[in-house]
Amino acid sequence: VVTETRRYLAAGVVTGEHSADQLLVQMALMKGGVFSTLPLSRHSQTNIDTIGKFMPGRIRCHRENDRRVTVEVGG
Repeated sequence: VVTETRRYLAAGVVTGEHSADQLLVQMALMKGGVFSTLPLSRHSQTNIDTIGKFMPGRIRCHRENDRRVTVEVGG
């Protein structure tokens, strides 16, 4: 837990990789938003694929470096 917390704090992101998948669903329902996170987990990537099959709009991920990804959910 300490290692994960240090990694999260050092990256200066809004949310950790285990919370990002939850934000994706909420932002897709609200038709948009942007957040930064650690590199996406496989679970988050699966959520992006699943959301894309059921909802219009697009989710874009931009990897800024090894520690930070920006996710943009469009309506």
